[in-house]
Amino acid sequence: MATFLQDLKYGARLLAKAPGFTVIAALSLALGIGANTTIFTLINAVLLNPLPVEDPSQLVSVWTTDERNQGGQLGFLQLSPMNYKDLRDKNEVFTGLAAHQGIPLNIAVNGGEPQQVFGEIATGNYFSLLGAKPAIGRTFTTDDDRNPGERLVAVLGYGEWQKRFGGEPSVVGRTMTVNGQSFAVIGVMPKGFKGTNAIGAPALWVPYMTYPVTTNGFFGELIAPNQRRGLIFNVTGRLKPGVTVQQAEANLKTIARQLAQEYPNENGGRGVTIVPLAQATINPGFRNNIVMAGGLLMTIVGLVLLIACANVANLLLARAAVRQKEIAVRLSLGASRGRLIMQLLTEGTLLALIGGAGGLLLAYWAQGLLWSFRPPFLQADAVDLHPDVRVLLFTIGVSFVTGIVFGLAPAVQASRPDLVVELKEKTGAPAGANRMFSLRNMLVAAQIALSLVALIGAGLFLRSLQNAQRINPGFDAEHLAVMSFDLGAQGYAEERGRQFQQRVLERAASVPGVQAAALGSTVPLFAGGFARTVFLEGQDASDRRAGKLVQITVGSSHYLETLGIPLLRGRALSDIDQPNTPTSVVINETMAKRFWPDQDAMGRRFKFFGQQNFNQVVGIAKDSKYNFI
Repeated sequence: MATFLQDLKYGARLLAKAPGFTVIAALSLALGIGANTTIFTLINAVLLNPLPVEDPSQLVSVWTTDERNQGGQLGFLQLSPMNYKDLRDKNEVFTGLAAHQGIPLNIAVNGGEPQQVFGEIATGNYFSLLGAKPAIGRTFTTDDDRNPGERLVAVLGYGEWQKRFGGEPSVVGRTMTVNGQSFAVIGVMPKGFKGTNAIGAPALWVPYMTYPVTTNGFFGELIAPNQRRGLIFNVTGRLKPGVTVQQAEANLKTIARQLAQEYPNENGGRGVTIVPLAQATINPGFRNNIVMAGGLLMTIVGLVLLIACANVANLLLARAAVRQKEIAVRLSLGASRGRLIMQLLTEGTLLALIGGAGGLLLAYWAQGLLWSFRPPFLQADAVDLHPDVRVLLFTIGVSFVTGIVFGLAPAVQASRPDLVVELKEKTGAPAGANRMFSLRNMLVAAQIALSLVALIGAGLFLRSLQNAQRINPGFDAEHLAVMSFDLGAQGYAEERGRQFQQRVLERAASVPGVQAAALGSTVPLFAGGFARTVFLEGQDASDRRAGKLVQITVGSSHYLETLGIPLLRGRALSDIDQPNTPTSVVINETMAKRFWPDQDAMGRRFKFFGQQNFNQVVGIAKDSKYNFI
């Protein structure tokens, strides 16, 4: 240790005597290390940060599988309320299973204007299963979650507590309006608690049995306790001591097979799978895409760091050529070659640590800039980007490895001077210069090669981006303005809601410059939307296996016109399509070919699962990009 400290002090003095060299080398390293730290900080925040819960290694996430929907996000589907209840009551491998689902909620405090927030509805055992303790007050329990609409209580997230109540400890016992109903605040969760979510912290949690007032419409039907078919719940379980993930999955698969036999219409072709919760804080199918993207980004910034290493190694070789006589004198006085290599490596490592410190500062600034390009549906505080111990250790580790990578070859080369020649009084190039130049030429070649790879990769990336920008999404994305509201959550009755919607459309259409206005349940390329099972006329609508899933959008008249989606045949939805008339639908080209291949889809009829009356196809629209470019 004493020798290391001595080398460290000596290296620091040498670097201080050459400020120009030190600054240039440290800046080169700071750019490379900073880029790596920036990307790792994002990956750490989204994928690696452990949940602040009790013994997270024992928590797993339970998903539905469907033999008709495999791969990607469709390989990991949620559970229905009834299936959740059966798995909870019949399993032999969990101490408990909790169900939960993110929902939009409109909240108001002290009679103020309601604002929409992201909340979570959960079964009464949710907090106890996670082992999550409140910062103040208490969490809700199974006693708060027995009868529909009986106990209207809420647990606040830390951020919402600070925002709405100014962090007042006396918040417990106060009331707030949620979807037009008075809820009692019973507790506040600690800072950093996000439930089982990697991205986005719920503003508040409400018990499952508040669903009659916290949900509405089709979503409210799906989440009802007697509903077995619709897949709506995220389910988290805690393994019993000694039970492995494989054993738990085998037990649940047995139960799932029994349910498929008992309820073939709802559960036919469905099974279950289990994923450790650490790998399921984002839908595992989507998480795999994030992992691939993160790996690609780390490869790119790793390439940048290698270029920086080659650059600094060249600078060190040039510096070592000047120090050949000093090194020769030290060798002649008895210093071992290994000792000299260690000294030179210490100098390189110290230089890398200086670059690492600069890289950490650069990453702190760059991560905020990078996060500003996040998708619009993610809030600024959706993830915590503050560097933690893991990020600090990563930066230190990268700095040490970097110091060895760029410092080893120059150190080995510099420790082999020709003592006879170097110790003579002479002028001109040092004796080892030819060897130095040979290694420097190799490093220059490596820099050029790495730079070419980086440039080619950047060119391909830009070309891909240009191609993506040229893709026609099937609608006029450049001239659209979007706003959202939820009248059901505001307590509007159906007739009053329709009147409000009509006034909104009339006022929007009267704004100068607006060519058309429409209402829709979803907008292409925005998060959201839902799917329903379709049965053609003549098919048995009671047999779920006979139907096919399609994504649907409920729209007003002029919806296609407003989005600029071309109509190929028939007519668009119009004012003649009212609730008391037969349901008219417009389908796209893909649905027409999928359901009526080699036939005319116009005038055809179909039902959604559970629907009594038929829908009739009155128009066929051109395909659009609905979820992804």
